[in-house]
Amino acid sequence: RILAWAGSDAERRRLVLEGGVSAIAHGYMTGQLMASEAFQLSGWRGYNERFNGLYEPDGGRVNGKPVFRHATTTGLGAGADWCRMYWASGAWHIGHLFLAYGESRLCIAFVRSDVEHPAKISDSSPWYDHRGQSVFHDFGRDDDNASFNR
Repeated sequence: RILAWAGSDAERRRLVLEGGVSAIAHGYMTGQLMASEAFQLSGWRGYNERFNGLYEPDGGRVNGKPVFRHATTTGLGAGADWCRMYWASGAWHIGHLFLAYGESRLCIAFVRSDVEHPAKISDSSPWYDHRGQSVFHDFGRDDDNASFNR
């Protein structure tokens, strides 16, 4: 669902996802998002508010889809190059660099979706985030429902 368009050189598309998490894609919009287009997430609160902000392609691919880098500015890991968004097993995941290019079903948060670009995730798709809130205890496998909040 497109909520707003803005700009002449770099139009933006905003999707509001359940739970208040929203994605904004940056770049020229022709109806198709390119894997090289950056986007922003907003709406995360608490421990995972660190996921708010810009996600840019890191040049890699996992399971045939692009991987996006996010520079966290708040919370655990702020300022370090560790956060990635990547696709695995029917879901877009947010997790550590070593998970994206390793055991890609492990993650800190995920949303079930097969779209080619995260900015196209349906606004009715719920995000799940891991209940853990400390280093090396804040991620799990995406099919372990007991470990994730909706």
